[in-house]
Amino acid sequence: MSQSLAGLQALLTSLYSDSQERSSDVVVDGYNLTVGGVVAAARSYHPIVIPSDAKLRKRVDDSVDFINSKVDISVYGLNTGFGGSADLRSLDPPGLQIALIEHVMSGLISTATVPRPGQTASSPDPNTALAPLFGFHTLMPDSITRGAMLVRTNSLVRGHSGVRYAILDAFVRLLNAKATPLVPLRGSISASGDIGPLGFCVGAVVGHPDVRVHVVDEKTKTSKIVAATEALKLIGLEPIPLGPKEGLGLINGTAFSASAGALMVHSSAFLAGLALGTTALTVEAMVGRAGSFHPFIHEVARPHPGQAEAARIVTSLLSGSNLVSDDAEVPVRSELDKLILRQDRYALRTSPQWMGPQMEDIVAAAAAIQQELNTTTDNPVIDVENSKVHHCGNFQAMTVTNQAEKVRLALQNIGKMSYGQATELINVTMNRGLPSCLAFDEPSTDYHCKGLDVHMASYLSELGHVAGPVSTHVQSAEQHNQAINSMALVSARKTLEAADLLTMILASHLYLACQALDLRVIDLTFRAALAASLPELVHTHLGAMVPAGEQPALVKVVEDNIRTRLEHTAAMDAAARMADVFWFASAGVMEYLGGRQAKPINGHTNGSANGTSRPAFALDNLPSALASWREDGAKRALEILRAARDGYVHGSAAQHLGRGTRVLYEWVRGELGIKLRKGDVFSGGHQNPSIGGAVSVVYDALRDGRGEKVVIQALSVE
Repeated sequence: MSQSLAGLQALLTSLYSDSQERSSDVVVDGYNLTVGGVVAAARSYHPIVIPSDAKLRKRVDDSVDFINSKVDISVYGLNTGFGGSADLRSLDPPGLQIALIEHVMSGLISTATVPRPGQTASSPDPNTALAPLFGFHTLMPDSITRGAMLVRTNSLVRGHSGVRYAILDAFVRLLNAKATPLVPLRGSISASGDIGPLGFCVGAVVGHPDVRVHVVDEKTKTSKIVAATEALKLIGLEPIPLGPKEGLGLINGTAFSASAGALMVHSSAFLAGLALGTTALTVEAMVGRAGSFHPFIHEVARPHPGQAEAARIVTSLLSGSNLVSDDAEVPVRSELDKLILRQDRYALRTSPQWMGPQMEDIVAAAAAIQQELNTTTDNPVIDVENSKVHHCGNFQAMTVTNQAEKVRLALQNIGKMSYGQATELINVTMNRGLPSCLAFDEPSTDYHCKGLDVHMASYLSELGHVAGPVSTHVQSAEQHNQAINSMALVSARKTLEAADLLTMILASHLYLACQALDLRVIDLTFRAALAASLPELVHTHLGAMVPAGEQPALVKVVEDNIRTRLEHTAAMDAAARMADVFWFASAGVMEYLGGRQAKPINGHTNGSANGTSRPAFALDNLPSALASWREDGAKRALEILRAARDGYVHGSAAQHLGRGTRVLYEWVRGELGIKLRKGDVFSGGHQNPSIGGAVSVVYDALRDGRGEKVVIQALSVE
């Protein structure tokens, strides 16, 4: 089966085992680098090795020998100018390579945050020193740079570019020493590859005086920024002069785009998996219907692979839950079904149809990016075996652009679904009886998730803006030689930005879903206890009007009315709500008693003289009986509700959840320590951080990779 058909769950398992559970070195042989391997080396400093393979070494050396044999023959990049200046010739191949590196190192790195070598750091300008905190970065993230150096090395060991093994070894040694060149964030159009960013990586190897390197000391958990020459000394190397074509061969590739692409598809896959988890949690919190995910719908009626897989995963996550209704449609007479939502709303019911295409795009993008990691992206490329030099455009990174743009759009669509589900939980008119804004205390003074709703809207709006295409903004560049250019690195960066915004949305959603589940269990506990108290209430206050044998029927009427009214009064404070509920139910009592009095038996109404009619009970005291019933009922209901709340403060919804959703819930409540929110921090109502502080804990855990293990565990539960 091809990778594109293997599905999201298989991709997640592969990515996780290849990155977080990797026990072997990341092997650089030109043909077997994986997305997970890039992530392991880029984010976790996993060791990298070029295998001691005679064939590999020979193909690299042969390509260098081949280039050296062509020094006196006109070959692009060997003795010609570059790009639009290819009509120029040079008799100094090594000097030509240095000229190339110098001119591509045109990107800016703000000296306000990273002083240049020899520059004394002055008192920072508050408008610039804090710029990174506000998103005004000028530095490429180390993870992208590390991944790029790995990808470029993997491309060059294929022996199609004429770059010496010593330089490739220097790249690997820098990476293994946790020494990462500082690279400008912007400036690449990913046309002749990512020449600008790669130029700074080459500058580190040649000891360029203006290249700085970020070195991490794992033992002391500290880091420092040093000059390139000092970084080389740390790994026991001197600066390496460039030979013929080596400068071009090192920079003329898609490595930065492919690195960012690998990081983006890795993050996006796990976010898609998490979105299925939050969907399942929301189904439970809404006491929704498992039937929306029935195999007939998704595997028989409309068998798109992603849609079918999404439904299977959600069904698995919900397995064992006692909060969702089963698949069977129970026939209900229409007059008994008033004011009951017959099916879940779109954000839940159509989630497999919505998620399926996004999952398919992410899985397909992972396959395309993995192929890109194991390609020769250069110009010219060398076919040593057939003694040919091919002038081409293998540096054009449109493959990465297309994958980045469809993944970015997928992330936006996932964010839209998540926000739709989350706001349904918060909205008291839609959440089937949960408190307004998921408040634990009185809704009139507890607006818990109202601000979170606004923040999620902000994240989603920005995500929608970021989701737009980059490829439609291509500008002709470099003397009109690069009239078309992929903008792949920019697009992949924007997808990483989109992934960050979606992480904020899903962290918020996960936080409030756990709150909603706790409140739902409290509500169900309250309703069960209230229902158990109704027979006594009816008998005590209304028993004189209804024979004992008929009281269960009246209790059923009361229970149905209370259930209906509870779903439409959750915005009220508790005391007022209980009074309202029993006022509403009293109308049902009166309707029942009135109907009973008028109901004929054997063709006669109550009071018939034939002796076969129903015994009549005096209703003269009904108003006072109803009044005492309402008052006592509201009082008892309030006591039961408060007991349910107080008894749950340190409780858990886990036992009610599906086997998969329980994993996510217990991770938030247990490992992350985010508890049920009761009251406000300022008033000392609980020990949790602020709402934003609590969501930040979840966000950080998702960002640093801890959430990946939980997603794998939740989706793997049988």
